[in-house]
Formats: sequence, C-alpha cells, structure tokens
Amino acid sequence: MKKICPISSIQIDTNLVRINTFLVALLASLYLYFHLTIIAMLLFLDFSIRVFGSAKYSYLFTFAKLIQKIFKIKEQKTDAAPKRFAAFFGLIFSFVIFIASFFGLSKVAFTTTIVLLICALLEAVFNYCLGCQIYYIYQAIRFKI
Repeated sequence: MKKICPISSIQIDTNLVRINTFLVALLASLYLYFHLTIIAMLLFLDFSIRVFGSAKYSYLFTFAKLIQKIFKIKEQKTDAAPKRFAAFFGLIFSFVIFIASFFGLSKVAFTTTIVLLICALLEAVFNYCLGCQIYYIYQAIRFKI
C-alpha cells in the first residue's frame, strides 16, 4: 500500500518518538505490576497533553529528549500525521485504562494495558507503528487510493 500523508507536511524525529513510546511501555508495565491508578492517570495526562496541547509540554516527551541527548541518538525525520493519529489511539487506550482502574474494573484495565503495551513495544523495539498502519489504511479508504 502506498503510504501518503495528505494532512500534514510536518516532520518529527522518529527516534524521539520511539524513546517516548518506550517510556509509555515502561509506565504500562509498571501499571500491570503495581495496579496503581496514579500510573494510569499519568499515562492519560501525558497523552492528553500531546494530543490536545503540544508535545513540548509532555513530561514523557521532555524525558525522552533528555535520554536522546544523553545517549547522543541522532534524529531521523518522519511524517508527523500518522504519529499524531497513533497518539490519539494511545489517548483512548489510556483513558479506558484510567477509568477502568478508577472504578475497579481490573480485567478491562489489564486487557487494555496489554494492548497498549504491545503497540508501544512494537514502535519502540521494531519501529513498527500499528496506529500509523491504521492511519494509512484510513487515508487509502478516505481518498480511494
């Protein structure tokens, strides 16, 4: 399938995104281990900041930039629109995790966290963004490519 992006010509650093998603995976893992609603809330707040605000105000993004600087990881540019689309899915998943955790729906919270963790690890480890793939399919359907 041809990968197009008719929505955005903005470029972002894919290595920074991968570090950020590793931090998301780390928080998701901590949530699975400790079952603390505060961790779910931190995930939801960070995704909210990135989706509705700006990544520069995200604490995970700020920490990811610090890690990138310390380890001297070079920039690698990619289109921003698919990554923003994927972040919206992260927002939805983290919201479900937070609400389910808050109301004691542990099976729902656990299952949703596993899905978020798998998606985050695919991006962080293999540079494979499942949300981006859904974005490309959506664009192909939308523009009948």
